[in-house]
Amino acid sequence: MLLGISDISKEAAVRWYQHYLQAIETLEEFPERCPKIPEPHLFDVAVRHLLFGTRRRRFRIVFAVSGGAVHIFRIRHWARAPIGPDELMSGDV
Repeated sequence: MLLGISDISKEAAVRWYQHYLQAIETLEEFPERCPKIPEPHLFDVAVRHLLFGTRRRRFRIVFAVSGGAVHIFRIRHWARAPIGPDELMSGDV
């Protein structure tokens, strides 16, 4: 994803990455504030998502909380189709 943005503009890629880091930093306190994903049947635990970005470039950070740690599974454009079982990596919760 970052590589695709950097093809357009390296400055835009740096800005996107900075916004991404700011968004995940907000998960340090009360990550459960984020709603559960609409694809819960794919996971054995409660998986949530946090939207970040601008109107045209909004993304979903798909994550779970386990043992006090936040585990990020995916970063997707918010308008993409729901996550399918073929997108899960081995080791995903």
